[in-house]
Amino acid sequence: MRLEEIFSDSFDLAKKLTEDFGKLLILMVLSIIPLLDLIVIGYGYRIVQMGRRELPELDNYLDLFINGLKIIVVVIYFITPILLILISLGLKFTSVVILIMFLSISLLFLLAIVAAIGIVHMIVNNSMAKAFAIGEIMDIISKIGWSKYLLWLLVVFIISIVISAFESIPYIGLLISGVLAPFYTVFAARASYLIYMEAKV
Repeated sequence: MRLEEIFSDSFDLAKKLTEDFGKLLILMVLSIIPLLDLIVIGYGYRIVQMGRRELPELDNYLDLFINGLKIIVVVIYFITPILLILISLGLKFTSVVILIMFLSISLLFLLAIVAAIGIVHMIVNNSMAKAFAIGEIMDIISKIGWSKYLLWLLVVFIISIVISAFESIPYIGLLISGVLAPFYTVFAARASYLIYMEAKV
């Protein structure tokens, strides 16, 4: 599939949320509640797990919560070393520190490249260990095509940044973010599955 087809397919699935207001409302509310927002992340997990052009049922909340937690654990594993380095630098901005920060942020981006596919690899294979199978992940990205994958990642990343930016709006930021979060979750999950499956073609 071309990237525009991947994004179009993912957008169409996200739009289907508007056809089930009850499900959409629950996801919106959960999105703005700390810890319970893991259920929304777990719903994205289920979308990848199903791999179909239809929205899964919003049930078995404990299962959704646990799967959402799995994704968070993987993300934390990848970013913790970099965050520790940045935190240890404190507020001292010498030329050496700035260089280290630049290298750390660059490494963080590289880890994000691996983590994005790693999470899908974990879900598809139902094995948390697969999220850290670096050799397999790099092989998958190579089969997708590095330029195609990086462009895909950039688009998904930019959309997430735009949505996150709404949270900074006084008074209504959290509400706007809560409204958009379910749509982005569905979109990103479907897009992640489709780009992953490009390696299987």
